[in-house]
Amino acid sequence: MNSRTHTGLSAAVAFLVTTWAVTAAAEVPPPLKQFGYDKGFFLRTENGDYGLLINSRFKPRFDFENHQTNADGDRESKIARFSVPVARLKLSGNIFVKALTYSFEAEFGGGVPFMQDYFADYAVVPGWFHVRVGQWKRPYSRQFIQNDGQTQFIDATDIAKLGASRDIGLAFGNGYEQSPMIEWVIGVFNGTGIAADLTKTKFFNVPDKFNPMLVARVGYNFGGIKGYSEGDLEGGGFRFAVGASGQIDFDLPDKNKGNIKAQLDTIFKIAGFSFSGGVYGGWKQYADAFSDLEKDFIGGFAQAGFVINKIVEPVVRFSASAPKGPNNDVMDVAAGVNVFFWGTHLAKWQLVYIAKLEEKAGVDKRFVAHILQTQFHIGF
Repeated sequence: MNSRTHTGLSAAVAFLVTTWAVTAAAEVPPPLKQFGYDKGFFLRTENGDYGLLINSRFKPRFDFENHQTNADGDRESKIARFSVPVARLKLSGNIFVKALTYSFEAEFGGGVPFMQDYFADYAVVPGWFHVRVGQWKRPYSRQFIQNDGQTQFIDATDIAKLGASRDIGLAFGNGYEQSPMIEWVIGVFNGTGIAADLTKTKFFNVPDKFNPMLVARVGYNFGGIKGYSEGDLEGGGFRFAVGASGQIDFDLPDKNKGNIKAQLDTIFKIAGFSFSGGVYGGWKQYADAFSDLEKDFIGGFAQAGFVINKIVEPVVRFSASAPKGPNNDVMDVAAGVNVFFWGTHLAKWQLVYIAKLEEKAGVDKRFVAHILQTQFHIGF
């Protein structure tokens, strides 16, 4: 073998070895940063199979309410109070593998600590098929599912709260809270909600008899929208989301308390402007058979806001509901402003005024409430 051939073979072998080494190095991802801040303070292993994210939010608040009838202001009552309705600590992350995540959130506001969320979620096929078990928000009503630190108003509308609660259950879905293009989830829950009962020694939301509630939701998201965050701090082109959900309480313990609730909701955003709304309906069992249903309520809401320079956002809202029976409709109009200190929901001030008109069956008067709310939201 002459020197030229030997040199050529050596160069070829060196090139192949170098190429393989570079390719192999490229296929091995660099180790992950093991601690720091990214939407919360985090700790994790180099390969990411174990991780912990720590979040908190704190909402000091002041309310002033003036309730009166139309007739010369008689039966007038006034309420003024400071409160801390929200003071939460959240621990979340993953264990064993990246696909097995958990969330643990405790509420210390309101004077009585209790658990908000504690669940495990396994992504069997990430983004396509997940299994979740534990306690979390039932997937019903966008205004309730959404991150309550990213809302335009201090409180959700009354109509959006009907049927909305955290509950213990098992569900199958596709990571619907991340707003994939097509979102879906279906689950079975206890149906008792999260209302604490401090008079009993047993765990407060485990029923004496199994009374399963079936809850399902499906939705479509366009343009990469954050469908469970109100307002348009992120800005950008036209994005929208639409969803429908329903829940059925089958009344298996035969207490004649079966019911069905359904709703349709939407949100769209463009260049700082956002609009959201929903319509709701409920039907309640009134006799022995579950099929004996009658209307319980109907209602809806619409709200809009416009973020200016990621600093200030004026917002308006209208909602109305018509419970079963004559002369008991409720209607309210609200307006407010949000101020973002660093262009984020994590540090903002909110001011809201609500005028509420409520009819009373059998009473020839309308009850009016003027409500002023202000709140700071601080979180990490």
